[in-house]
Amino acid sequence: MDKKGEEHQFFFAMEAILGILVAGILILTAANFDSISNINKIYAQEDLKLLIETIQASPGAIEYNYKLKEMYEVQIQEEDIKVTTNNNLFNGYSYYNLTLRKEQGENTIQVKKNA
Repeated sequence: MDKKGEEHQFFFAMEAILGILVAGILILTAANFDSISNINKIYAQEDLKLLIETIQASPGAIEYNYKLKEMYEVQIQEEDIKVTTNNNLFNGYSYYNLTLRKEQGENTIQVKKNA
């Protein structure tokens, strides 16, 4: 029996599996580029800062829905807004609404996460 032929088949199968794995990782990364980039996270954090300042300065009652990816967690405290990333594989493909609400005559903003 020729052992070289069996070794070549084994290495070919391993190369095929490794090639499929690498191609799958590259396709998932290309489809969800937020998982490797901080640009959209920084953009969302700066945008929320400006939005909250605008809502606080405006008169009357306001309700605003801000659409975010599921992979972003928002923590809003007094003057500090933090956007953190949860790198779950499928959270980059679904969205949720962050509802910002201010009642007339108040300076506080209520924040609610709606799926």
